Formats: sequence, structure tokens, C-alpha cells
Amino acid sequence: MYVLPTEEGSLLQLILLIGSCSVSLSCSDFDMPDLNNEAYVLKGDINIGALYSITDYGEGLKCNKKLRPESWVIQFVEATVFAIEFVNNSTDILPNLKLGLAMLDYCRTTNTALAKALSFLPKPQQDSCAPQSSSANASTSNQHYDVVGVVGTFTSSATVYVSYLYSVAKMPLLGFITTSDELSSKAIHPYFLRVVPPDKFQVLAMLTFIAKNGWSFISLLYEKGSYGEKAYDNFKLYSSNFGICLAATIMVDPTSDYDKVVGNLLDYPRARVVIIFAGADNAAKVLMSASIHTGPGHFVWIGSDGLSDKLIYIRELAQQLIGSFVFMFYSKEVPAFSEYFKNLSVNKSANPWLKQYWEMQGKCSFDNGTCGAYKNPTEFSGFKFSTTVSLILDSVLTYAHALHNLIGDLCPNVTGSDVRGCVKREVLLRYMFNSSFDGFTGNIQFNPEGDVLGKYEIRQISVVGLAAGQSFEVTGTSGSMVEIPIAAYEITCGEIKYNNNSVTWGHLTKEDKLINRTDIDPEIPESVCSRPCSKFEYRIQREITCCWECASCRSNEKIVNNGTGCEACPEFTWPNENLTSCSVIPPVFASPSDTLSLIEICLASVAMAGELLIVVVYIKHRETRVIKASSRELSGLQLLGILSGYVTVIVLQIKPSHEACNVVYFIFCLSFAWLYSPLLVKAIRIYRIFESSAKFNLRPRFVSPKSQIVFVFILIFIQGMAQ
Repeated sequence: MYVLPTEEGSLLQLILLIGSCSVSLSCSDFDMPDLNNEAYVLKGDINIGALYSITDYGEGLKCNKKLRPESWVIQFVEATVFAIEFVNNSTDILPNLKLGLAMLDYCRTTNTALAKALSFLPKPQQDSCAPQSSSANASTSNQHYDVVGVVGTFTSSATVYVSYLYSVAKMPLLGFITTSDELSSKAIHPYFLRVVPPDKFQVLAMLTFIAKNGWSFISLLYEKGSYGEKAYDNFKLYSSNFGICLAATIMVDPTSDYDKVVGNLLDYPRARVVIIFAGADNAAKVLMSASIHTGPGHFVWIGSDGLSDKLIYIRELAQQLIGSFVFMFYSKEVPAFSEYFKNLSVNKSANPWLKQYWEMQGKCSFDNGTCGAYKNPTEFSGFKFSTTVSLILDSVLTYAHALHNLIGDLCPNVTGSDVRGCVKREVLLRYMFNSSFDGFTGNIQFNPEGDVLGKYEIRQISVVGLAAGQSFEVTGTSGSMVEIPIAAYEITCGEIKYNNNSVTWGHLTKEDKLINRTDIDPEIPESVCSRPCSKFEYRIQREITCCWECASCRSNEKIVNNGTGCEACPEFTWPNENLTSCSVIPPVFASPSDTLSLIEICLASVAMAGELLIVVVYIKHRETRVIKASSRELSGLQLLGILSGYVTVIVLQIKPSHEACNVVYFIFCLSFAWLYSPLLVKAIRIYRIFESSAKFNLRPRFVSPKSQIVFVFILIFIQGMAQ
């Protein structure tokens, strides 16, 4: 069961109360002070409503009469009128019927949008308090308009609350730029449809684009409300699937400290990519603060559809905007509307806001006769046609096609104003869901959630209209910022397809890179937290998944735990080349063919030959006093020990085996024992002889050659047994 948060829940209860009262009360007007009551009304046999944010608001949520300066606002107004005229001039849609329009201004806030939405609520059949209604203050009265459905609003946050109200009143509401995922829930928004995809697909498009450019460490700014907060939830949900981590995630609203917001972004200098998922007002404040604290070229800004076609008119933001990217649900320019807009005239138009727009943009006055310099509204400085008008046209056509099919099925013989009694809003909604037609942006067909799935256009903001060598001046009039399409994200296949327009990176400052990648354009800036650790290093993980430090293991350790730790190899094993496992250390032994082995064998052979020569000399001169005095028998045993040592050197060169190693070890130990045992016995014998002669002048016992040999063999035997 869906449970609303406390704030939203209380507001919904209020909406339900208002909705129920609006049906039960017989008064048709509401006393609503501080609202703008200008309306653009074109009466028809069947009427649709439009809730647009046309003027601005002052303090205390009070509407004022100041028109919003963006040129796309007046284009949206006129595009709706153009669509109504297009239907009325068509012989294929609603023939012999006139489609009408009632357009209201809710002056930019969610609260006033909800208040103005009351004007479209179904009117009771009996107006029992009609006599008293004439005494209501006309300046504060919220007038009623009989419509079968409504187009609007400009923001998801406002649309959510209006949809709550209209769901109770069973009033169809069709959005053309409202993309919050919450609006896809038919459980709480059963009467809402839209001709654009929900934000979750925009998030997937952004993540695909980010991953394709090799960025893995990004920051996210999102606005308070359904539009931004649902997007934040989707980024948290899907970013890990693309190997992307979120650095700073900051919620902004009109009261935020934007200097602090930019400071938080700068706390993560490696996260150069910053996504702004917010409306134009909040985004403009972020970019203005960034211009003060960072200058141009540090951040790679990626804006959501809330920014597209809205900020390029603000020249003061050019320092940050030029080179940035925006994502926009697909729309395209409509040449017929462009021609219609060029032919607008204040004197011939019923648009209550056109005169003020003309005077504001032209900085002139019709009363003073100073507006003659501009023949049409496209001549104003910085004007650019908005492609979003195609979605407005498709929205009106959705109502027209649904009404056409409904009337054809249920009351084909009814004409004129009598047809209004045939159109039930809940039935109209069903026909709208089943609509399928070729609109100005392509095929319009709604899925069960009331969304039209199409594609997103990826655009880069650039400057056009400058002469050679001329630079873009914020305070100047030469050149203008435009959004150039560079690619499209197909929702159905989840792929990005680039067009022939090249992406530029020259506006960004150059910074040292951690990763040398060859699979992407080297001009693309880097937005990563850490370099990949080499195969000889392990990661020391930090708090953010994409951030770590690299360290080396010891020489006898392998890398374990998915590259996050080290572990010593067991005895007689060693890490493999990639440090992923331990391998048994292969035996290494000398070979007679090795150079060192040959040298050792040769030296041992020469030494053996020299020793044999000494043995021959000893034997030949064995009766010489010097040789006799040196203990011939013990010296002979020493020569034998030396000979066994030389033999050991040669035997060590053979391939090792258990038997060979035992023999070599025995001979090696025997050679030492055979060499030093006679030496020890000889030293003891000499000591005893001199010691005995000094004290007793007698020959000591056991100093004969035989006894000395016995002592030597006893020592050799003991050494052998010890080994």
C-alpha cells in the first residue's frame, strides 16, 4: 500500500476535502485573493483547459503582473492556440465541431497552481447559490471554466498536486514536460497521461552517456520535490550498475545557500562531472555561484530536461553554460508554427500577455509608439524557437483524436454544443489511453502507465552568430547560445547513437589524468576518484565505493579478497606472476653443463690433482724428519678428508634425488670430520707431550700413531652418528 509522507499526506487530505466540496457545493466561484485572473479563452463546442506558468510571483506566494522573460513561455502559449486552430481547420479531426480553449496562469508556484486548478473542476448541475455569487469580488474570484480535460503544468511538483485533485474529480490531465516518475503510478494518478517518458529513462540515458565517456565519479544536485527527489532515488538505484559512484549529492531549493552548495562540490575536486536535476531557477543560481568560485572550465555540467531551452537566454551564465550538456526528451521544430509565430500581431491577437511580452522584450511602449522597430516577436535579441512546442501540439492532438473517436463511437449524429453532453471525462480518459496517431514528434501511443516512450536528445550548448575572431561578451549583443544535438538515447534499446555534430572539449581546463585510456577521445576530461591498482597492488577501500588507495603486498604474499588484501603463501610456495595464487617452488639444481658447475668441477679436479701430487711427495719423503714430525698418519687422514671435500664439489653437480642428496650430505659432513678430527687430535697430542715433559719429563700415554688413529676414527664415528 502506498503511504504518503506526512507533508504530502496532509496536503492530499486538503485536496480531497476541496475536491469533495467542489462537487457538493453549488457555488461556481471561489474567493482566491492575490491570483492573476487573466485568461486566454477561445470558446468552442468542446473546450480543453491549460494551466501554464506565465507570470512571476512576488513575496508571500502572491502573484504579480510581471511576465516571465523567457521567450519559450509566450511560445508555449501561442503553440497551444496554434494547435487549437490546427484542429479546427482540419477536415479529418472533429469535423463540424469547434474545439475551444481556456488557458490560465498560475504564476510559477505549486500553491497557486493548485488554486487555479479549481477553476476547471466539474461544475454542479444546480447552482443554488447563484444569486449570491454575483456579489463576489471580481478581482479575487476564481472563475469556473467548463473543460473536458487539462494540459499542463510546467513543473512536476505542481503537476503532482494538481493530479491528486483531478484524480478525485475525474478530470484528465495531460503533461508535455512533466516527467516525474511518481506520475506513472496509476494507483495515485489514474487520470494523468503525458507525451514524454518518465525521468527514470532520463537517468538511464545520463548514466549511459557518463559511462561511455569513462566517468565514474560524479556529483548530483537535485531540487526539492517530486521531480528532483525521485531522480535522486533512481541515481542511487541504477548508478552501481554502470560502475558509477556519487560524490556530493545535494538537494537544493530557492532558499539554499548556493555558495555553500558550490563549496561542497569543490570538496570533491576529482568529481568534475556534475548533474543538475532541477528547474531552471535553481540551476541558474548554482551556475551563477560557480562562476564566482571556480571560473569557467572546471566542471562538466550535465543538465536535465528542466534546463533545456531555458538557460541559454541568460547571457550572464555563458561562462559556465558554454560546452555543457543537456538532456531533453525528443522534440523538434515545427515550421508551420514558426511561420504562424512570425505573423503574430499585437493588434490582431487575443493573447492577453502578448502586448506586455512585446514591450518587455523590445524595451518599448505601444502607448508611446516606440515599438514600431519590431515587426514580429522573432526579431527580439536572443530569440530562438523552442522545439518543445511540438509536444504541446501533440498534447492538444491527443485530446482531439480521443474526442473524435469517442464521438464517432458513442454519438456520431450529435453536432454543435450538444455534443458536450455526450463526453464523459472518465470515458474520454479511456479513449486517450487507446489513442494512436502520428503526431509532430512521431507516433503517439500510451503505455499502461500513461507514458509515451520515445527517445532523449543529448545536446551541447555552443555559441553561434559570432564573426571571425569575435568573442562572446556577456554584456554584448553579438552571438547567442544554442543547444546543438550531438546524440540520441533510444529508450527501447538503451543505446546512444551519435550524429555528425562533433563534441567539443576545448572550453575545459586541462588537468593531469590518473588513467591513460586509449578507448576514448584523449580530449575528454577525467572524472574518476582513484586510479586502477596494478596487478601487483591491492586496494585499501575508502568510504565511497569508487575511491581507494593502492599498496603493494610483500614479496611472499598473494592478493586476496577481490584485490583488497594480502595473504602469505604457505611454506615452499611462492606467488604466481599475477599474485592471484601460490605455486609450489620448482626445484633448482646445478647441472654439469652450467658454466659455474664446469668451473667448480675444473677447479676441484685441479685441486685433486694437486693433492695427489702432495700424497706422492709425502709417500716418497715419508722418512724425512719434517714429515715424520708432522704425524704422517694424521696428515694422511687430513689429506683424505680434503680429497673427500673435492669429491663433494663434483658430486653436488649431479641431479638431486633422495639417494643422491643423502650421499652428498654424508660425504660433505664426512669430509669436514675427516679434515678437522685429525687436526684436533694432533693439537691435543702436541699439547699433552709438551705439558707432560714440563711437569714430569715423561712420555704421556696414548700418543702413539695407532692410538691417535683410533681417537680420530672415534671422533669421525661420533660425527657420523650425529649426522
